[in-house]
Amino acid sequence: MSWADSRCDQGAETMTEPCDPAEGSGFPEPRSGDRMTRARRCRGESGQSIAEMALVAPLLVILSGIAFNGWSALQSSIRLTTAARSGAISAANDLANSKPTLALTDATTAINLEEGVTNVYQSTNAAGNNYVSMSPVPTSDALGGTGVTIFVVTIKISHLVSAWVPVFQNIHMTAAATARYG
Repeated sequence: MSWADSRCDQGAETMTEPCDPAEGSGFPEPRSGDRMTRARRCRGESGQSIAEMALVAPLLVILSGIAFNGWSALQSSIRLTTAARSGAISAANDLANSKPTLALTDATTAINLEEGVTNVYQSTNAAGNNYVSMSPVPTSDALGGTGVTIFVVTIKISHLVSAWVPVFQNIHMTAAATARYG
């Protein structure tokens, strides 16, 4: 007598063996009246798998969306920092050549060129998205009392990244870069 036969004879209602129709279940052939029990056991196990998948799938989708949002925000941060650096260099060149009125306009143009867009980044509406601001600050060097003045321009970009997962709202990012001139 096999293990499965002895378990069935003892009146066990469930078996711990997997129910695989291709390989057989390891259970004795059903006797009259046992057919429904064996069929029910197979359906119950497949229903359990579906229920587990129904519970796990939404979590996997949300985790994937969060990972994608993090990756997207990181990429945006890198791009914005590079664009701000390009704008700061352009503004520093204009300020060094005594063209302060063109500095912010040229910085905004350089940022748009770096991003590969036209008129997306703007310097006119401080409350708007993709706002570019500039602050030229003369800084005095105190090293050795030389009286050397170093001029530094800072470019800041405010940008709103759209989130793909409903858990998050939009992600507000600010990138800044400085350049010396003069």
